[in-house]
Amino acid sequence: MSVPSKGYSKLCGRQLVQVVGKDATKFLNGLITSKILDPRIESSNPYDCLMNDNSFYTTKLNYLDNSMHSGYKKLGQYTLFLNATGRLFTDAWIYPFQLFNKPIESLPFLPKKDPNHSNYLIEVSDTISNQFKMFLKMHKLTSDIKLKFFDEKQFNSWYMYNDEDPRVMGQIWDFKQNWLKNNKLLNEPSIANAKFLDFVSSKQLFKHDDIEYLTNNLYGFAFDERSPRLGMKLLTSTEIGTPLTLVDKNKLVPNGTEFEEIPSAVMDGRRILGNIPEIGDLEPNKYLPLELNYNLMGTVNDGYDEAYDDYLLRKEEAVEATEKKDESEVDEVLYSIDNTPVISFNKGCYIGQELTHRTFFRGVVRKRMLPIRLTFSDTLEISDLDSVIPALKFEDKHIYFEETNDQLESPYEESVQNNPFANNTDNPFGSKVSRPRRKAHVGKISAIYEGCGVGIINIPEFTKPNRKFYVKVKLTDENRKEFKETCNFELEEEEMKVYVEGFVPEWFPDGWNEEE
Repeated sequence: MSVPSKGYSKLCGRQLVQVVGKDATKFLNGLITSKILDPRIESSNPYDCLMNDNSFYTTKLNYLDNSMHSGYKKLGQYTLFLNATGRLFTDAWIYPFQLFNKPIESLPFLPKKDPNHSNYLIEVSDTISNQFKMFLKMHKLTSDIKLKFFDEKQFNSWYMYNDEDPRVMGQIWDFKQNWLKNNKLLNEPSIANAKFLDFVSSKQLFKHDDIEYLTNNLYGFAFDERSPRLGMKLLTSTEIGTPLTLVDKNKLVPNGTEFEEIPSAVMDGRRILGNIPEIGDLEPNKYLPLELNYNLMGTVNDGYDEAYDDYLLRKEEAVEATEKKDESEVDEVLYSIDNTPVISFNKGCYIGQELTHRTFFRGVVRKRMLPIRLTFSDTLEISDLDSVIPALKFEDKHIYFEETNDQLESPYEESVQNNPFANNTDNPFGSKVSRPRRKAHVGKISAIYEGCGVGIINIPEFTKPNRKFYVKVKLTDENRKEFKETCNFELEEEEMKVYVEGFVPEWFPDGWNEEE
């Protein structure tokens, strides 16, 4: 699979929503799975830092909780919006706005009528944008907020990464620990604000220390922590034709090699290969967030499994405390297990929370999203697999299985055939009972990029021995013609099998399936 080891990309198919107003933080906290905290809210909880700096009210920071301590950040964060049944409606990036406490001149953003009002930008896929607008308006009710929507012609969303040089990962770790994400250090809003400005002025990452220039062109900044070594995100004005206008290339490419722009589709392929789903790959309102591994994302940041070991231990303690009905102990444990930046298990109510928490603490997650590799049978001699796959039309993306020892493909079908009462018993009206046979499948492919993809897999079924898994491809005349032109190979079959091999992502922690 051809994905460059480093580069930057302008992400296509994005839309932006501004949420501003007195109730903006409260409104969003009732919808998203992660946590943001309004600086006007004070809490006596020892796990929260009190927000008492009036001069900081003009900037609302993202608030994340983890197993050590709380802190304030000016970075964007990845989050989820669920429906009432706990299924994923859409994923999104939320950025605190504005970064530099100065008015924006380049885009027609909504102004804040009061300096104490909260202000956020939400970045979503345009595949869900119309439904997302209705979703926000439906839940607005009497909330004191205003919404404004922007299409991708009014902003640029950039993604940058370097998998080639390990020194870059060390620099990013330094940025987070010393400037931007150290919870222990950033224990007051004013400190977090000053640290962010110092970070910009020090030119550790950005070329410019001109706050006015950055204010008008840099709207949001985030580290993508869904898995190690994913990269960084920038939200900029359309005046920025390349992120290298703002970011110092030498910080991302210390060895001085080329750092070129790559297509957005290739960036999607890199994400798919890393088993990171987005709503454009999925059917909305169908999957639980735990089935998409969102409880695993961020638990092994920077490649360490110790965080996930602690996560499992604290989860077990929370279950035991729940059985004892010791509410104080449950609260303490919940505040210590929130290692993931995507789902917070210690925040207040939000849409879909009940099923998410019940599944996390009590349920069994039988399905998981896993990366897959597509192959052909040994008798079909095709060398360039990556050029073949795009020519195929996967109308039925269900993954079926066949037994390698010539048994029936489905245990269900075998039980029907061996049951003398299944299809041969006359009913009182003299006609036979006809029971349609169910074709068993163990999952479904969600997205394909060249010869790889991701799929929602039934783990117990997929791990059974003596099975080969495949998807069925029906070949039409148009399909055959396209296949022949692309691959210079002629197919005569009406239907062919493309075999599926699954594997575990490198960022999955050890024992990821033991909790099931």
